[in-house]
Amino acid sequence: DSRKFKLDWFRIWYTHVAMMTGMKPNTTYFYRVVVDNHSTTTYPFVHRRSGAPYKHVLFGDLGASCAFSLCSACTSDTEVCDASVCARNTSAGLVSEVGKADMMLHLGDFGYDLDTNNGRTGDHF
Repeated sequence: DSRKFKLDWFRIWYTHVAMMTGMKPNTTYFYRVVVDNHSTTTYPFVHRRSGAPYKHVLFGDLGASCAFSLCSACTSDTEVCDASVCARNTSAGLVSEVGKADMMLHLGDFGYDLDTNNGRTGDHF
């Protein structure tokens, strides 16, 4: 399901919803979003592993600039915090939990400047 959620003067924004069924525990699945002729990077995730305890990471109120909880490379001068920046140091912040956590859940309040720089800030975020 794809729905418009914001209309800028130069583009339409969408939110996408998908239902996944028939998944098996301890199985790696891959996904990407495809709209028209555009697609995201393909991302992996592991469906519920067997056993306990589970490790959940909950976070919120995150911005792209000064997002110290993402990684130590994000400063007040950082406009983009992505793999090219964070991949250099994965020993601290949320990037250090990738591949270790069973679930990462963002609690919200992260999209207050998505339209800055004609939407490029939101695209990077």
